[in-house]
Amino acid sequence: MVSVVIADTPGKTGTPTIEDVDEDSVKLSWTPPKSDGGDKVKGYVIEAKEKGSNKWKPLNAKSPCKDTNFTGASSSMLA
Repeated sequence: MVSVVIADTPGKTGTPTIEDVDEDSVKLSWTPPKSDGGDKVKGYVIEAKEKGSNKWKPLNAKSPCKDTNFTGASSSMLA
């Protein structure tokens, strides 16, 4: 016998809030999605793009945030 459970994708997170920014870093926070799609969210990957660029780059793909906050990245990466 085989059992298959289809989990839906998680909902959107809340809009990120810039908590602090300086020359070298930015601190962001957000609220988790209202729906986790049937499975706990395992982590969040933060993306940014350089000013004038349309290409988004992951900042923490190797180490996704386990919580709903992020500190890192140069503020010059944020558009």
